Formats: sequence, structure tokens, C-alpha cells
Amino acid sequence: MFLQDTLIALAKAVASATATLVLKAKEVSNKCDSQADKNAVIGSATQCALAASQLVACTKVVAPTFSNPECQEQLVEAAKQVAKSVENVAETGQVRLLICCY
Repeated sequence: MFLQDTLIALAKAVASATATLVLKAKEVSNKCDSQADKNAVIGSATQCALAASQLVACTKVVAPTFSNPECQEQLVEAAKQVAKSVENVAETGQVRLLICCY
């Protein structure tokens, strides 16, 4: 039970951190002049929030059977999607800030 609770708590911590990232992305989007740039930043942040939500859902489903290799693989894949989406938010935000502010 401890492992299950720990996994779920960690997934929720990731979701909380991505929520902070979404707020920062909103700040970045507010600095953009064009609606297209704003939409790109917000869109990437939205996808990140969705990936984090999916990680939490996946964790809740697979945590009770985490000793199963397939369950571990599903959880790792969900975590990879979060990592990929966080990178995308960072890249999109940096590119848009360069375009908007320089």
C-alpha cells in the first residue's frame, strides 16, 4: 500500500508542477503580440496539463498492480509523455519570447 500511495503522491506532485508551468506559460503568452503566438504557447501548455492529468489517471489505475511489468511500462510511457510535453512548452515559450520581444 505504501508504494501505491507514494506513486500517486508523486504523480500528483508532477501535476501540480505542470499547473505552475501552465500559469507561467500564460504569462509568456500575454507578452506575445500575435494571437497565433499566444495560441501556440497556451496550446502547448494545455497539452502538458493533459499529459500530467493522464499520468495521474494512469498511476491510479496501475499502482495496485505495479509489480506487473506491463503496468510499469504504461506508467513509464505516461511519464515520458509529460516530459516530452514539458520540453515542448519550454521550447515554444522560448521561441515565442524571442519572436515577441526582440
